[in-house]
Amino acid sequence: MKKGLAFIFLIALCLPGYVNSQGCSDAGFCSLGNLKLNATSDSVMSNNVISGGMIYGMGLDKTQTFTSFIDYQHYFYHNFNVQSKVTTVYASGKLGNNFGLGDWYVSGNFSFHQKNKSKLSASVGIKVPLNASNNKNDEGLPLPLDYQSSLATYDVILGSHLDINQFGISAGLQLPVIQNNENTFFPWLYENMEADQFTATNKFVRKGDILLRSTYRISIPNSSIVITPAILAIYHLGNDSFQNVFNQKTEINNSEGLTINAMIQATKRFRNFNEMELVIASPLIVREIRPDGLTRSLVLSIQYKIPF
Repeated sequence: MKKGLAFIFLIALCLPGYVNSQGCSDAGFCSLGNLKLNATSDSVMSNNVISGGMIYGMGLDKTQTFTSFIDYQHYFYHNFNVQSKVTTVYASGKLGNNFGLGDWYVSGNFSFHQKNKSKLSASVGIKVPLNASNNKNDEGLPLPLDYQSSLATYDVILGSHLDINQFGISAGLQLPVIQNNENTFFPWLYENMEADQFTATNKFVRKGDILLRSTYRISIPNSSIVITPAILAIYHLGNDSFQNVFNQKTEINNSEGLTINAMIQATKRFRNFNEMELVIASPLIVREIRPDGLTRSLVLSIQYKIPF
């Protein structure tokens, strides 16, 4: 057990050090349904599970985000559950501060078979924005999407996951179907080039993402701790766009592309079957332009789960 905890601590120290670029382009579906990195998802002990947690992210130009969430799952059968999740986001940086409701997620999650220690499951879900991504700073200037608490898109989310012994592989699709982004940010609105690192996102329109993740679960002997390292790849399916000052739709070149993240999760199960999860993630490869504000050089997450 001590070796496992020491390994987690070493990863926490090392990850920020080797990152020269930024990524982690996840619009929310990495933590929904069976796409969530969950070391003990096969051990349901109750019909109801409530979870709460906090996610810290270090973003572009030293922007910091704190995302809190509450998650509820109800198991109707051993192979079917419904999940509901709500987020809030606080963002702080050189351009100002912002706090607001984020998104509401709902998904149905199915398990199809369990044979020879293998398990196949699938998820169908939606994401509903809780604001229009148009918040401003104290001076009344529009904030870029890095400071907003939602991307203001209504999304369809599809996912599947296969466990074979300790190995796992997930695949997912997040597709915006309704664009409701009313952001009005242009970098030139700020004096002295304060915002020159951020991309213009006036009336922003976002493309979808596909996800592929591989995991390997390591149970620490003589303990109730599971370590799960993972590699997560997210491909942004096309170039995003915005409206320029002449109200013309303008494609944001090089915003399509691949992000690859390294992740590690530690899960501790207590005697009352409550669980605590710690996750550290950081990018290895990033797409060149990330106007959606999902730039992260480091992500730290903690979650506590209570079955009842």
